Amino acid sequence: MEELGKRIRQRREELGWTQDDLAQKFPLKSGKQTISRWESGKHEPGLADIKRLAELLDVTIIWLIEGTEPDLKVMQQPPAGYILMPAEEVVDMQRRLIKQQQDEIDRQKV
Repeated sequence: MEELGKRIRQRREELGWTQDDLAQKFPLKSGKQTISRWESGKHEPGLADIKRLAELLDVTIIWLIEGTEPDLKVMQQPPAGYILMPAEEVVDMQRRLIKQQQDEIDRQKV
C-alpha cells in the first residue's frame, strides 16, 4: 500500500499541513512518526485510521485506497428498463393503488 502513503502525503501537502499538523488533528500515540511511516509505506493504517484520514483530508476512502473516484454519473443511472422517481411519488402511487384495490374488493362483496 505504498501508493496509499503517497496519496496521504499528496493530500496533506495540498492542504498545506505538515506531518505534525496532521498528527495533532489525528489523535495518535506516536504522532508524526506514525504519519511518516504511513507516508513512506513502512506501515499501513488500519481501517478505522483510513476512515479517519479520509474525513480529515476531505477525500473518499476509495480515493485513499485506490487513487480513483467512483463515476457518480454511472451510479446514478437506473438499470435498463427502470426509471428514477422521487420517493414521495412512489409512496403516493402505492397509496392510490391500495385504495383502488380496496374499492375493487368492496365492489365484489356487494
